[in-house]
Amino acid sequence: MRRTLLLTVILLALSAGSAFSRAPRLRPANRGASALARPASVRIVFVRGPDERHGGDIWTVGADGRDERRLTIGESFHGLAVDGRRIACLRWGKRSAYDGNVYVLSDPDWRPRRVTSGGMFGEVPCWKPGTDHLFIARGTEDPSCDEGLYDVDVRRGTRRKILAPVHDELTVGDMIRLSPRGQFIAGGSVITGWLGFHVLDLKSGKQVKPRGMRGLFGGRGFAWLDEQNLLLASTPDCPDDEKARGGIFRLNLRTRRLTRWLFPPSAEVEQICRSPQGDRFAVGLDGLDTPASVPHMAARIELIDPRTTSRRPLRLPGPAHLCGFSHDGSRLLLLVLSRTEPATKDDLYRGMKSDAYVVDLRGGACRRVAREAFDAAWMSGSGSPPGPARLARRAKAGDR
Repeated sequence: MRRTLLLTVILLALSAGSAFSRAPRLRPANRGASALARPASVRIVFVRGPDERHGGDIWTVGADGRDERRLTIGESFHGLAVDGRRIACLRWGKRSAYDGNVYVLSDPDWRPRRVTSGGMFGEVPCWKPGTDHLFIARGTEDPSCDEGLYDVDVRRGTRRKILAPVHDELTVGDMIRLSPRGQFIAGGSVITGWLGFHVLDLKSGKQVKPRGMRGLFGGRGFAWLDEQNLLLASTPDCPDDEKARGGIFRLNLRTRRLTRWLFPPSAEVEQICRSPQGDRFAVGLDGLDTPASVPHMAARIELIDPRTTSRRPLRLPGPAHLCGFSHDGSRLLLLVLSRTEPATKDDLYRGMKSDAYVVDLRGGACRRVAREAFDAAWMSGSGSPPGPARLARRAKAGDR
C-alpha cells in the first residue's frame, strides 16, 4: 500500500515537472516594471560638440537620463531625423571641411553610412515613415534659392527631384514637414525675417499655395493641423516689413485661404510643434537673443488643445527650444538654455549652452537627460548601441 502511494506521488511530481517545463517562463514582477526604467525601449539621440555651427558626435541616452552611450568619435554631425531605430543626419566634414551629405546610422553596428553624394544638402532630413525614403533639399551658392527638393532612397543610394525652383525661387532647406496621412509635404526656410515655403501634393506632383503668395513676413515655422490645414507661426519682429503680424495662421489647402487661428498680432510665436496624434501642439513664445552656437530659444512654452484652442503653460528651468513629442504624445523633449560660465559685461553670451530635458505632460515632472546637447530627437525600438570598448576599437581601426 505504501509503495503504491509513493509511486503515485512520484508520478504526479514528474508529470507536474514536465508541465512546468513546457509552460512559458515568467519574469519576476519587479524587473522592468516601469517603462522609464527600460532604457533600451525608449531612448533619446542627441548631438554633443563644440557648438551647433560645427556639429558634433552622436550620443544616445535613456528617457530617464541613464545609460548614456556614444555612437561616433571625432565627427561633426547635425540635423537629426529619426525613424524608429534609424538616424539620419548631415555632416560638416572632418577638420571643419564642408561635407553636406546625408548619413544614416542603424542597428546593429551603428556605423555612419553615406547615402548621398555631391554635398550641398539642407538642414534637416524628413523621413517618410515605414519606408527607406527621406526628403531633403539641396542648396546652391545663392542662399535665397535651393536647387530642389529630393526624395532619397537610403537603401539604394539614389535620389529623385520632386520639386524644382519656380522662376529661380525656391526655399525649402530649413524645415520639411510631411502631412499626417502623407499626401502633402511642406518645405520652407527663414531668410531675414521672411518665411518662404512651398506645399507639394505628392500624388499629383503639383504645388498647392494661395495665388501670389510666396511666403509670410515674420514667419518662423509651420506644422500640420490636419491633412488639409497648415499652421504658420509668425512674429511681428520683422525688420523688412512693418506690416508683419504675429500669431498663428491657418492655410486651408482646399480654399487656398490664409486666416488667423490663434494669438493676437502682437504675439511672438517662434516655434510650433505637433504631437504624433495631432491632439496637442507645443509653441515657443517670445524669442531670445542667443548666439549661433545654440538653437533658437523661446522664453515660454505653452501647450495648445486644437479642438478648443485652450492653452496651458509649462514650467521649465529656463528658455527652451522644442525638439518634439514622444511617440505616444505623453512627453515633450526640449533643449533648455544653460551656462557653463557666468556672463561678463563684455561677453553676454559667454558660457551659453543647452541641455536636453524631458517633460512628463501628465504629471508635470521635468528631468534633465543630457548635458551640452544642441540637437535631440526621440528614438524607439529594441537593440543595443555599441559599448565603450567596441567604440574604442572602431576608432582605433579608423572606422567611425
